[in-house]
Amino acid sequence: MLKLIAKLFGTKSEKDIKRIMPLVEQTKQEGERLKSVSNDELRTETKKIQDQINDELKSIDDELAGLHQKVADDSSLDINEKEAIFIQIDKLEDTRNKELEKILLKVLPRAFAIVRETAKRFKENEYLEVTSQDFDRIISATRDNVKIDGEKARWYNKWMAAGNMIT
Repeated sequence: MLKLIAKLFGTKSEKDIKRIMPLVEQTKQEGERLKSVSNDELRTETKKIQDQINDELKSIDDELAGLHQKVADDSSLDINEKEAIFIQIDKLEDTRNKELEKILLKVLPRAFAIVRETAKRFKENEYLEVTSQDFDRIISATRDNVKIDGEKARWYNKWMAAGNMIT
């Protein structure tokens, strides 16, 4: 009986695969596009994703900041007014979380392709060289696998972990 039902409606595994295949195909397309970009451009792709997420959530984040500021600045609010504002904040945060989930699902193929391409480059090269930024300088102060040489930062694919050199 179960086999008959599975033949008619499909198994959970088949449904999951069917649902995820469009994401896999999008990731492959993004990955092909990223093969030809420089290390700096690959890094910029991550920044673009961060900016896209922030831009799409900006109106909600601004509204939340305004409500928090109102509670902090207006000492004349009584407890009931503050409670009403906090209820409004809670609803907005729920809305923000739902919107964030939609946005993350939208950028997932591109983000995964960036991570995959970066990992592939680390696997194939002793180091990745990029134009150094403040982040690189901060990390290089505490990590031996990041070296700054003038305007360039080199991220080596070997470092110490738990007393052992790993690649």
